[in-house]
Amino acid sequence: FGILRMIVSAPEKALEALKEKGFSAKLTDVLAVRMEDKPGQLHQITHILCTKQVNIEYMYSMATTERLAIIVKASDGEKAEEALTEGGLKVYGEQEMN
Repeated sequence: FGILRMIVSAPEKALEALKEKGFSAKLTDVLAVRMEDKPGQLHQITHILCTKQVNIEYMYSMATTERLAIIVKASDGEKAEEALTEGGLKVYGEQEMN
């Protein structure tokens, strides 16, 4: 038994397709935080969220030719997005990720 996390362009369609094939699947809201290729970026994210008392449930990186991001599942997504934005970081919107 394992867990596979995916970022897809059509989440509802992917969910339906996986369930039709017998997979256990669900949608989860996450934040895609824009990163720059320089030291200290991960520390900045964790520091901001820690300061605002937002727990990080999990996180992983995502890189394409167009963008570099850290995907964050936070205990309170709205509070996390607000804190990161106030801290000077950009959170990609759903349309920017497609």
